[in-house]
Amino acid sequence: MDNYRQLYKTYRTDELLQRVHERFPMIAIWDDHEFSDDSWGDTATYLDGAGDEKQTQRKKNSEIAYFEFMPIDHEQPHTQAGLAAGAIGINEEHLFPNTRIYRDFQFGQHLHLAMTDFRTNRPDHILPEDAFPAAVAMDQATLSTFLLGAGMAQARVDGIVSQMSPYVNIDDAMFAPYKATFLEVFTGLYMQELMARVELSQADAFAQAQQRAVAAVKGNLTTTYLNQVLAGAKAALPAEHPIQMLPALPETDIAQGLAFYTMGKTSLFGFIGSRYLVVKDTYDIYAGYREYVANLQGGTAQKAFDDRQTNWLAQTFGTSTSTWKMLGSSVSFSPLIFDLSASRADSGLSLLEGVLDSEAIPAALKQRFYLEADQWDGFPQFKSSFVDNVMSQFGVISLGGDVHSSYVTEHKPNAVTGKRSFNFTTSSVSSGTFGSFLENGMNQIFAQLGEVPAALSDLPFYFDPLVQSATKRDDITDDMVFSRMWEHGVAIVEVDAEQVLVNFHNTGSTFHNMDTVTRNYYDDAESFLSKVRLYKFKVMDGVLTQL
Repeated sequence: MDNYRQLYKTYRTDELLQRVHERFPMIAIWDDHEFSDDSWGDTATYLDGAGDEKQTQRKKNSEIAYFEFMPIDHEQPHTQAGLAAGAIGINEEHLFPNTRIYRDFQFGQHLHLAMTDFRTNRPDHILPEDAFPAAVAMDQATLSTFLLGAGMAQARVDGIVSQMSPYVNIDDAMFAPYKATFLEVFTGLYMQELMARVELSQADAFAQAQQRAVAAVKGNLTTTYLNQVLAGAKAALPAEHPIQMLPALPETDIAQGLAFYTMGKTSLFGFIGSRYLVVKDTYDIYAGYREYVANLQGGTAQKAFDDRQTNWLAQTFGTSTSTWKMLGSSVSFSPLIFDLSASRADSGLSLLEGVLDSEAIPAALKQRFYLEADQWDGFPQFKSSFVDNVMSQFGVISLGGDVHSSYVTEHKPNAVTGKRSFNFTTSSVSSGTFGSFLENGMNQIFAQLGEVPAALSDLPFYFDPLVQSATKRDDITDDMVFSRMWEHGVAIVEVDAEQVLVNFHNTGSTFHNMDTVTRNYYDDAESFLSKVRLYKFKVMDGVLTQL
């Protein structure tokens, strides 16, 4: 609790933030960092599955500090009697899991703003951070049955299955030598990872590593990943070691299934292939399957807004008479997709076309990737339904943030009302841009894949056009019209009876050789403001235009 309070007090020593608070009222909503990065409910993700991070008391502490220091009208949890008495205190009944800070505001005739809470009731990320890469999440029979049940033709199903990962049942007697070897290898790998991430004695780390290896090395496992691990182990061991006698496992003429490796998961613990840089096409299948199974059990795997908040939003927008209806979301509704596949839409990136089409590029990269599955892209089926049935139905404009970059997206029109929704996502003021985060993540992938063509070192220069062109494919219903992944900034929204104006006031970052970390511009505002880039958009009569 004391640490959270110290952080808020430190932030408020910033003289410009003080001036902002003096001059402007705040309508605040929280996201993850008020508690913990990429959190869900009362569970953190710093250890990426290497340890239990369910921290209920820490979650409550973060909420108490938030209510103490943030200018938020936290009236929702209180009774009318308590408010009438002038009491806006916080006690146990107002804290997680009972917290409710989603609420709405009306400004005259023209604006109805609903603020939402993406974190308190959302489920876990669909791909576990500690998912064993080799584990087959959907075997061939399950995958085929699910796709056929979704209405796909047999020929298309066969084509999809043929692109999945080959697998064997490691418990079959013929693979006994491999199972023994992989139990030993993965015990060592798990121990190494645990020792690096969690404070454990060597004996405890070994015991946990053994347990994890036993739980992982069983059942259907993809041979593609296992052969990579086997090759790495052979390279690290002397020529006379018995492991050198084991040939590679078969990768052809065997069953094909959907493994976690098929979705981009390559490490034992990690957010790459789990929360970030997830293979889109296989992820969408698995997310749909998880939702199907959850529905059969009377639950859901994707509903970031629980039924109470979802129904409240539908009722709020369905009964609103305001000219403009807006949804404040802590995370973005804009699709963040990289399309490096052979069938990608024409990107117009002539300098990269030859490189992206080159046989030298590993097949693992020639795919479509969700850049971030911690935001709305991580719940593809629920997002699509919510955008169509709530947002587009009532012509709602969503305002988002979180992702340290700026986007403008228009969603498909609702089939009944003909209205469409739009998303405006604004960047961070000073925190590192998503472009820099993404570049670091892709470098990790490159390092795991080995040598990558030198021309890919220029890829960061094409992040924005790559993201925009990815939405031009026929199977993508959103159209991203603006992307700035390397810029900081804020967005100013103005509404009247006729139109909505959104102005992005952006500045460069280290990518543009602009130093906003070590250089203080507080005494040189004119110099800083001269670097501001203005991008203007208008929504009028259901049409989005850039001015």
